[in-house]
Amino acid sequence: MKVDALETKYRFSDYSYTLFEATYKQKTGLAIDKPRDYHSFGMLSNGDVLTFVGALFADQCPIYQSRVFCTRWNGLKKGGLYLDALDSDEFQSNAVSLLTDGLKFVRYNSSVKWRKTGAGRLEMPDYPSEAVHEALVNALVHRDYMIQGSEIHIDMYDDRLEIVSPGGMPDGKRIQDLHIDDVASIRRNPVICDIFSRLKLMERRGSGLRKIIDQYPEDAVPLFRSTEQSFVVTLKNLNYGKVSLSNGVNGGIEN
Repeated sequence: MKVDALETKYRFSDYSYTLFEATYKQKTGLAIDKPRDYHSFGMLSNGDVLTFVGALFADQCPIYQSRVFCTRWNGLKKGGLYLDALDSDEFQSNAVSLLTDGLKFVRYNSSVKWRKTGAGRLEMPDYPSEAVHEALVNALVHRDYMIQGSEIHIDMYDDRLEIVSPGGMPDGKRIQDLHIDDVASIRRNPVICDIFSRLKLMERRGSGLRKIIDQYPEDAVPLFRSTEQSFVVTLKNLNYGKVSLSNGVNGGIEN
């Protein structure tokens, strides 16, 4: 049995699922049928017992390692001569909240340049929103939750954004040694993947890495790197090093 389907010591009756149920209703137009759907989704086991994934999506998520640490570093590396970080935050919550909070942090610490065109204006964000979304979802659903004291890290630098998740490839291979289209769809946490799919936050067919690449031009392809202990996605800042036009006529910057 996969880890995310294992029973826990937590009881369904002790927790609420307001965010999970509201998200499901918003995305599907359907209301959750309790407790039948929770059993069907693999979130509830015998009687009142929560599975690991059931605990992971509770409003008051009791899974300590369900955390995301976010940092906007000053410069091109961790630490700096005068100021280490421009912004930082730590989130410990259920999986849906972590996705929302992580995306908000990236948006807050990114800019959107723009330039006028014949049809209006063309927005040029630092990072394609769909690529960031897919990379963070990938981290949340495929990470190794059994590594105690671990968390996902979102590290933003002047020229790039890195999302680091605990646990390497489930089959032990290194992603940098493989062609991205030949990577087998092996799911460490199939029940978590299924829940994200039901919430329409990811696709079932395992195309997340390809979708990330497709959001970028050929001269700025995202990088993927893995070890036995971690998986790293690096997204390049598409505006880094480009001349900024901010006179309000030909172009500008929005936060």
